[in-house]
Amino acid sequence: MRIKKVRILMGIPHLAAKGGPPTHLPYLVEYFRSHSGYTIKTFYYGSKNFGTVKGESETVFKKIIQTLINLITYLYYIIVYRPDIVHLNSAFDFIALLRDVPFSLLSLVMRRNLIIKLHGSKYDLLMTKNRFKRLLVKFMFTGASCIGVLSDVERDEFIQQYGFKDKIIVVKNIIPSKTLNAKNEYFDRKKYECYGLFVSRIDEKKGLADLIMAVPEILKNKPSFKLVIAGDGPERENCENLADNLGVSSHLNWLGYVESINILTLYSQSDVFVFPTHYPEGMPMALVDALIVGVPIVTTRVRFASSYLKDMVNCLFVDKARPKQIANAVIHVLNDTDLQNSMSKMNPKLLYGFSKKQVGGEFCAIYMKMLSEK
Repeated sequence: MRIKKVRILMGIPHLAAKGGPPTHLPYLVEYFRSHSGYTIKTFYYGSKNFGTVKGESETVFKKIIQTLINLITYLYYIIVYRPDIVHLNSAFDFIALLRDVPFSLLSLVMRRNLIIKLHGSKYDLLMTKNRFKRLLVKFMFTGASCIGVLSDVERDEFIQQYGFKDKIIVVKNIIPSKTLNAKNEYFDRKKYECYGLFVSRIDEKKGLADLIMAVPEILKNKPSFKLVIAGDGPERENCENLADNLGVSSHLNWLGYVESINILTLYSQSDVFVFPTHYPEGMPMALVDALIVGVPIVTTRVRFASSYLKDMVNCLFVDKARPKQIANAVIHVLNDTDLQNSMSKMNPKLLYGFSKKQVGGEFCAIYMKMLSEK
């Protein structure tokens, strides 16, 4: 007797798109392609040609055109492929919401089981009092069987604002194994004894200014400390000026953007990774890479960190916009060899639960539950 396979239709971002999803979603697709109980088809969900050229932004008009193209593609696959499960990968921002609502309502009309996985959410939209925007959010929830978010903290925020407790679930991203490119040597240990690392796009709310303001205090205890900054962005010039005004420019090294092939080597050569972000981060790859390598971490209590990391075990937590706390935490890590060794051993183990086999199996369970409740 031939067993019917579960048919999955998955909307994925174009490979040229920026961010984490294009790097880890192929592993989930690969898992289901190799699974004997499933078949999977994918289509580009979101921008394919728009906004991929450097300097080109994605306007609302372009988003509408691309959404219409995606809707036609989606309707075609529903009619021809007849998927049992539709899995769309999106984000919770206003422009994405305008795209997601038609797909959600069409799924409801066509009686398809829909999961929308949100790869991050904008806090201002989550907390908005605008009636039109809140109505759109409710439409999105109405057509979906479930909405996946990346942490317990984020789930609680959605439930508090919109309800739908039974529809909001916590899901994971696959974190693939990575290898170090040991050819590059970034730090001069003869000149500086210890190195702190910051990796991120340099935006106002990423906390780099707080970290720079902490450097004078760190230098009082660790005069041979050097802060290495990997990334670029609109706030870089302001941060450079801040360092000049504080007289610590000689203790900062601005690398700009670092290619992904080299980034883990940069982490492995650092003594502490500092990520004092103000953003309600979903699952920031900068923090994930630090966990992969096992470098000690100082960070704020944002969504992913609050849900998965333990203070004094996986990291040292600090409050947002508190340079003095950041300085004390960095000094603590640099002076505590036992804590460094403990984090180096514990943090990579934390990611065992994010393997392709583990996360793929969890999505199998989610899909089966969706089908059983149809």
